[in-house]
Amino acid sequence: MEVTLRLLTMFAQTVRQNGAMPLVVVCDYRPTFEAYAAGAPPMYQGLVDQLRQRDIPVLDLTPEFVTANQSSPDFTGYFAPGGHYNEAGNRVVSRAVLRYLCQEKMFTECPSPL
Repeated sequence: MEVTLRLLTMFAQTVRQNGAMPLVVVCDYRPTFEAYAAGAPPMYQGLVDQLRQRDIPVLDLTPEFVTANQSSPDFTGYFAPGGHYNEAGNRVVSRAVLRYLCQEKMFTECPSPL
């Protein structure tokens, strides 16, 4: 975790030095979604907490997938063979990113409702 934390901190510093705003997007996979839906915190929660303590914005997609799945324990509908997100999974990601960017006032014209 320490190496990842250092890398992401350096990333955020470099992004800010270049006049942009960093955003770390956590894209996880089915077992994490299943565990989170069952009440377990993600294994990377400590990293997310450390990033937020350093004022590095983080968008964790795991809660987004659990919400989108409407409490069903089966998350296979979001994945293509091989484990990557399919069209449905990418839809969850794009909506979550758009919602985040609109909430942070990074877009001037956001669709309503999100």
